[in-house]
Amino acid sequence: MMKKNISILLGCCAVFFAACSHAESGFSLGGQIGYATEQPELKGFSPKVSFKHGNLFYGGQLDYKFSLTNRFLLGAESGVYYGKSVVRIQDEEKSGEASNLIIPVLATGTYTFSSGINLFLKAGVAYDNVISSSASNNLHIKWNNDYLGMAAIGFGYKVLGVDFFAQYMHVFGSDEIKLDKDNQAGSIDALTVGVII
Repeated sequence: MMKKNISILLGCCAVFFAACSHAESGFSLGGQIGYATEQPELKGFSPKVSFKHGNLFYGGQLDYKFSLTNRFLLGAESGVYYGKSVVRIQDEEKSGEASNLIIPVLATGTYTFSSGINLFLKAGVAYDNVISSSASNNLHIKWNNDYLGMAAIGFGYKVLGVDFFAQYMHVFGSDEIKLDKDNQAGSIDALTVGVII
């Protein structure tokens, strides 16, 4: 019985490593560009204060993928992303804005279909460095940099060794901006397209 179990185990291992030998593993570089937005609720501000959100979002990434089979890969990813003036607040006399510099560390999972289309999921933590304009101080807005949860989902298609992809990303920050109080970095939603080589 013991010999039979060992034989089955060795057979499964052989199939597993044979599948891995035909799959891709290693490091890759990529970049993406798109649109990011925050939609927090203003707390304690004058009714005369207006809020605008959304702007350009872009960055680069480095990832490593390890093949479990010729279709399923696990990996890790990090990068640097920048959202320019994602938050803009203005009253009758003053205005302020905040940009976001985001550095994520994510676990990734990718499944490639026979058609060549791949579906991926990402989850982990991101350091969100809020870069506010000096005018934000005139509006009594205080920002705190923070480590926040982050998740993403997307799909891609590889052509001649280049993987083109589209992605939706969410950073789990605060949904409020409070007057005269320390504010956690806000939640961010971003839609991007990019390439990985």
